[in-house]
Amino acid sequence: MGPYGRGCPRNRLRHSQKSDYVPVMLTETARPIDSYFVCATPRTGSSLLLGLLDSTGICGHPQAYFRSPDESLWADRWQLARTDESGFRYADYVRAARAAGSTPNGVFGAKLMWGTVGEVVDKMRTIHRDLADDDLGLLNRVFGRTGFVYLKRHDVLAQAVSWLRAEQTATWFVGGNGEID
Repeated sequence: MGPYGRGCPRNRLRHSQKSDYVPVMLTETARPIDSYFVCATPRTGSSLLLGLLDSTGICGHPQAYFRSPDESLWADRWQLARTDESGFRYADYVRAARAAGSTPNGVFGAKLMWGTVGEVVDKMRTIHRDLADDDLGLLNRVFGRTGFVYLKRHDVLAQAVSWLRAEQTATWFVGGNGEID
């Protein structure tokens, strides 16, 4: 069994010399999961991957639910009750994200960008204080058995140019399926 796990069609995942994207590799082999996070930096093709995963109908409805600037927009979409300070209870937010990001088979998917992970875990620690020193244990408590897909782009110069263009034009992704951009 190779690094792609049991039953994964490795022959179909060959890396093309013409592409600067890296094939997705699982972090563990053939372990059933309840949830997964696509971990990436901007301009690595993560939105394309999320759309493909969503289109399967069995891999959750992954979006960047935990991007801090967008959390209040998602909370409004999900009609979460507001607190006196115009915020919302983070436990309610996580439950709503899990519901929105799950397919009928119970699989949840989401995207976490490099600058988001620590902030998300810190917020979840306020819900589960007993796991304050165990990030993975905390994620497993909140999301069930959790897996991670790490996505990177080999050609970092092309990634940097793409990132700059996205910043300058404020266009990060065109199309999609209801994500908040």
